[in-house]
Amino acid sequence: MFIHQPNKHSSCLIFILSDEQIAELDAFDRQQLEYVVTVCLQSPSMADAGRVLFDVSRT
Repeated sequence: MFIHQPNKHSSCLIFILSDEQIAELDAFDRQQLEYVVTVCLQSPSMADAGRVLFDVSRT
């Protein structure tokens, strides 16, 4: 079974975490954190990012 290990250097996490910190993350946590950071970076405001990230629990 092949498990894809993303290249940490292609991750948005390199802008906020050191290589050592990224290496300490479990794959599951890294995926979640990458998604959250990506949404925040692409959103015009933190309020907008919150609406995207909590779209179900806010209703």
